[in-house]
Amino acid sequence: MPTKKNRHHHERTIPRRIVAVHEATHAVVAVVLRRPLHRVTIEPRGEILGRTYPGARAFSRRSLEGDPRAGRAAEAEIVTLLAARAGELSAAWHGPSGGSNDRVSAEALAARLCTTDAEWTALLSLSRIRAAQVVDRWWRQIREVAKALEQKNTLSGPAVRAIVRRTRRRRRRR
Repeated sequence: MPTKKNRHHHERTIPRRIVAVHEATHAVVAVVLRRPLHRVTIEPRGEILGRTYPGARAFSRRSLEGDPRAGRAAEAEIVTLLAARAGELSAAWHGPSGGSNDRVSAEALAARLCTTDAEWTALLSLSRIRAAQVVDRWWRQIREVAKALEQKNTLSGPAVRAIVRRTRRRRRRR
């Protein structure tokens, strides 16, 4: 539990723009990988500086067994979780990351998918590479969603999808 003295340490060390990029990356990658997205916000709540709210998602080992679609959805979720750090690095932020919980969640989900340590390591490595590729390909859309988040603090899933579509159309016209 943080003490009163250090409770808002992250708010001082991670710029609002980086929090917006972090959450925008989760949101855009979720849209691109066809994951459910309810809303995304950069309104701080306690120690949490922002949050991406997915639609319903629950991956248990039992739900993943024998269902290739569930396994692919879980792998897409791992990429979505790991992408935010790639987004921070693309924004030239090399300071503390808000994504330590994201990494832990991705590792736990990978553990539910994999039966060996080698499988687990390979899945996480490939997911990090895929996350970096998606961030690189969709960076323009991530920046636009981050700008909108900085202005409005919260965006709905449909609003994020609209920004992604609008930005893609502009790109195609050129």
